Amino acid sequence: MGAAQRQMHFGVFVLGTGNHSAGWRYEGAATSNNDLSVIQEIAREAERGKFDLVFVSDGLVMDPGDHPSFLCRFEPTTLISVLSASTRHIGLGATVSTSFGEPYHVARTFASIDHISKGRAAWNVVTSSAGKAAFNFSREAHMEHDQRYEVAQEFVDVVRGLWDCWEDGAIVADKATGTFLDEAGRNISGQRRQAGHTCSIRGKEGAGRLVKVVVVAEHGEGRHAVRRERHHVQKLHFRAVGE
Repeated sequence: MGAAQRQMHFGVFVLGTGNHSAGWRYEGAATSNNDLSVIQEIAREAERGKFDLVFVSDGLVMDPGDHPSFLCRFEPTTLISVLSASTRHIGLGATVSTSFGEPYHVARTFASIDHISKGRAAWNVVTSSAGKAAFNFSREAHMEHDQRYEVAQEFVDVVRGLWDCWEDGAIVADKATGTFLDEAGRNISGQRRQAGHTCSIRGKEGAGRLVKVVVVAEHGEGRHAVRRERHHVQKLHFRAVGE
């Protein structure tokens, strides 16, 4: 047999005012990242172009010097819910932090969107590096780097457990017998509590266990930086799979 066919998958990082910080100044360019019609058109164009994913980033605090698209933006899960009705096939990725929230809320939100979009929802897991974000959640300070990733690992484990707490086919909806739910389909092992910092996982090592898509900022090194980051995370992923 010949070598397996390899394919490149493309995603669109959505910035309503354009990728360049001055892109909004072009004639006809959008001047707001909060114009839903602009975001919907980007998603539809990406789908027509056979892209695999529309990706929505997020930030829980802003600075006046930020990129124009980061100064005001929609809450990501709300946005991809709307985009699911504007598109038919393209994947819909939304960023949600593990540092400020509860696993149950994240699990329920993405499960709902996944049903609404017929399996197109994706969660971009982040830990939020901006220290000032803590003030928006009534906290005096943000967690240190390593602690953020410890919490993130457990947070993701709990979310996955919640997604798997019922077996496929547990809803039988048998009209003849009146049985709607087969309680034997409950997966108790999936119903875990977030009890504390029980895991130690740092940065890219954590990403290696969880990652399906790698988002890389080039920082001037272009394709060489992308290639290096991809190989690094792939190694971590393969190592984690073997654990």
